[in-house]
Amino acid sequence: MQPYHIFPDAMMKELPGYVSEEAPAVALPEDVSHVAHQTLEKSFAYCRSVGVTLLTFKDVFTIVAGSLLHAGIPRDDMQQIMAFAADWFLKHPNNWATTMNPETGRVWLDSLPVPTGRH
Repeated sequence: MQPYHIFPDAMMKELPGYVSEEAPAVALPEDVSHVAHQTLEKSFAYCRSVGVTLLTFKDVFTIVAGSLLHAGIPRDDMQQIMAFAADWFLKHPNNWATTMNPETGRVWLDSLPVPTGRH
């Protein structure tokens, strides 16, 4: 088993006050983690190929949930994992769901950068 950040650090590290060690993670078997990670990589590569540079929290939620399902996580487990992670980000004391990112003019959670390569 290895820890797997539910929402990729490569995207979330831009949030002010984000601490990787505190972020929601789940223990996954190595093969499941690998498949989920590879699925994310493919999704982000597609985003980059069509010129998408920023994603909303809802977009990332959908991509991550799909990667967990693709990796073989049962739907009920995936829903619990995603609810836990979403709650952590949406209710974080730094108010990422309501505070504006001055560079994008959007709230922080709707200004998530598409990772540029391996993360």
